[in-house]
Amino acid sequence: MKRTILTSVSFAALLAAAPALAQDNGSTVTQTGAFNKADVQQNGSNGKSKVDQSGNGVDAANANEVLVKQSGNSAESEVYQMVGDRNDVEVIQNGDSYSYISQTGKAQEAEVRQAGDGNRSVINQNGNSNTVGNALNSSAAGVIQTGDDNNSNIDQDLTNFSAANVSQTGDRNNSAIRQEVNAGGGGNESRATVIQLGDDNNSTINQLSTVSQSRLTASVMQTGDDNGATVNQGGQLNTANVVQLDNQNDAFVGQTGTNGSVDIKQDEDNSDNSVPRLRGDDGRDASGGDPVRGNYTRVAQGGDGNDMEIDQKGHLNRAVAGQTGNNADLTIKQRGIFNNATVAQGSNGTVGIDQGGAYGDNSAQVTQTAAAGAASATVNQSADTNGPTTFPTNEALVMQSAAATTTVDQTGQQNFADIDQSGTGALAEVTQTNTIGGSEAERNRAYVDQTAASDAYVSQIGQANVSRVTQNAASSNQVDMANAYAAYVEQRGYGNNSEITQTGADNAAAVSQDGTGLGSIITQGATNSTADVTQTGELNNSYVYQTDGSGHSAVVSQSGFGNTSTINQSGMNNSATVTQSGGGSSPN
Repeated sequence: MKRTILTSVSFAALLAAAPALAQDNGSTVTQTGAFNKADVQQNGSNGKSKVDQSGNGVDAANANEVLVKQSGNSAESEVYQMVGDRNDVEVIQNGDSYSYISQTGKAQEAEVRQAGDGNRSVINQNGNSNTVGNALNSSAAGVIQTGDDNNSNIDQDLTNFSAANVSQTGDRNNSAIRQEVNAGGGGNESRATVIQLGDDNNSTINQLSTVSQSRLTASVMQTGDDNGATVNQGGQLNTANVVQLDNQNDAFVGQTGTNGSVDIKQDEDNSDNSVPRLRGDDGRDASGGDPVRGNYTRVAQGGDGNDMEIDQKGHLNRAVAGQTGNNADLTIKQRGIFNNATVAQGSNGTVGIDQGGAYGDNSAQVTQTAAAGAASATVNQSADTNGPTTFPTNEALVMQSAAATTTVDQTGQQNFADIDQSGTGALAEVTQTNTIGGSEAERNRAYVDQTAASDAYVSQIGQANVSRVTQNAASSNQVDMANAYAAYVEQRGYGNNSEITQTGADNAAAVSQDGTGLGSIITQGATNSTADVTQTGELNNSYVYQTDGSGHSAVVSQSGFGNTSTINQSGMNNSATVTQSGGGSSPN
């Protein structure tokens, strides 16, 4: 049975069952009882409608229902449906816009469609099945706003299963969804989706949670103009996708606890009117530098087993990612100019960073800390090989603890890598290729610092090579399967120089350099010792000191031009071989 009670209403409200057509519109409908229905239509100038329903709907066929259609200059609409078992509202506005819907009760649906002028929509739902969209079922599902000063705010209040959709097209977009969540139901719900196309986009989704079944999922997609996006989630099966295409992207995501997973994709453009990022002469962000354009992403995840993927294209791509907890996995791919990635991870994390582009200037910084277990970091950087540049084109800094592995592969100009590992069983592999030089003294450099039984392999091809490996209690594991060396350095062409210092335990080292400046110092603080140096062509020199007791042995072979060699061994099984050829030898 349907009951309708109208109280304190205007003459216009008494006509609410039929369209309200007066030019100075206004309408108030108040209903109590079960499965109430109200239909308000206003055409003309000053709009305004308020519907207040109270009492229970029963099911989809017997719901409390409100339909408001407004067109004209100053539309406005407020609908409240309280208590309720089933509440459905649809508001359609064309012109001056505003709509506010508040629903309380068990199963709610609200659909808002606005086109033109100062749009704004606030939906606030309370408990149980919640959703926004698909109300009276001819719908586009969600809050749809097209044109002018868009804005949408869906709160979902206390919530249970949740879900929300917003789609905005054109002009001053903005959207904030907050769900509080305690999800469940058929699809285990809790979800929020925002799609914004064009102009001054901006979106914030917070999903909170006090666990139970909280499924959480959020997605923001923005294409065109000022972009921005913030997603904060809270515990359980998290997921967040942000896709931003063209113009001045940035995105921040924060997740805590359980299955995490973040996907961010940012693309191109980054127009001239962005809030400036500042870059100094060294190619890094700096407060006193020159303004540049750029993508930006910052993500933090908590809990075990998290996955994250970031894909950026454009100018000055920047990603800052933090993952705490065990077994996290992170992939960052950046294409464009001035790529920059900073990563911090907890135990057993895996990081893959791939940076490159037509111009280059890649920078990657990875910090992995673990009380136990094996972290892994892979950095691939490829930069411009077409002509010299003034910025450092590749730079990789990696800091790891426990039995970690680092692989760095750099191609392009001015390569630089610095790896610091402080756990037993660590492994560092660095390959640098520089075929055309560039400024900054045409650098290749690789420093590896290991403070427990570890292995290192460095290969540098071309230009002003330098390499330094420092180990403490070097491991006897094979790095290059052809060589049973705890440190193995291979350099070819131009500035060469290599220094390996190993202290304690099983030592071993090898250096092979191929031409021009050469050099090499190996210092081992014996025990089981061994060192092997081969250098050819030009200003050769080599010093091997193996100090204090045990197995010793050193073989040096140098060829052509400046030769010098000093081997200094002490205590027990010494042995040394030096062969030098051509130029001014001095074997000592």
